[in-house]
Amino acid sequence: MSEDSKIFLREAHLLINETVEHAMHVLRGSDFTDNDRLGGVLDEKDVGILRNIHFTSDQIETIKLLLKAVGQSSVTGVLGEIDGIIMSSSYELPNLSLINRATGTDIADESLLNEEFIYLSEGN
Repeated sequence: MSEDSKIFLREAHLLINETVEHAMHVLRGSDFTDNDRLGGVLDEKDVGILRNIHFTSDQIETIKLLLKAVGQSSVTGVLGEIDGIIMSSSYELPNLSLINRATGTDIADESLLNEEFIYLSEGN
């Protein structure tokens, strides 16, 4: 795997982890701020409803794992589209790639991005 691929995939994992931590703050927070909207998806009423649910510490950890799993599955799917291994029955997917803008080379090289992403999520 190219160094560009490694950097890209590590950053994707970092973004998922940071987003999950932010979502957990939304569950545990007190005063509503615009950051609690999570990209504009939640409004103040939604955040209030979430904060009024009383979770045990085990439930909170399981929700955190669920959010990480959803984030990783979504990214893995997108990378599968880029790798050309996910097909759609509704339409033809374009032939995508991730290009290093400085060199003009495809960063995926010999490894499938979605497989390497999963490999990294397993702590390797």
